[in-house]
Amino acid sequence: MQLRCSYMSVCLQVTGLGWLSLVSLLVYVASFSLGWGPLPWLVTAEVLPVRAKSLAGGIATASNWFFAFLTTKEFEDLELALDKFGAFWFFSGICLIGVSFVFFYVPETRGKSLEEIEAEMSSRA
Repeated sequence: MQLRCSYMSVCLQVTGLGWLSLVSLLVYVASFSLGWGPLPWLVTAEVLPVRAKSLAGGIATASNWFFAFLTTKEFEDLELALDKFGAFWFFSGICLIGVSFVFFYVPETRGKSLEEIEAEMSSRA
């Protein structure tokens, strides 16, 4: 039997929970793959005109991998600066900004042809 005490002097009995971290990681990867993960490629494929897709696809891929690297590299420093709770609240705020951006600025493309989407995007610009 192991006892694990947090900084608030609350001791919890932690036994047999080794599987929980693996299951949590698998759920995160699966939900990210169905949610935010493919968003850069989806937006470049559906919203942008054909003449801009190759350049925009490259920029979306490079920026996606860059920010994934930056998040992974700097998480420990952010955790030291803001504590674990602060780091996760920070990323929650970033996610909220992302949801707001998608809700207010990314156009709905369901049932529209590429020509209709291009006409709508050119009228916005």
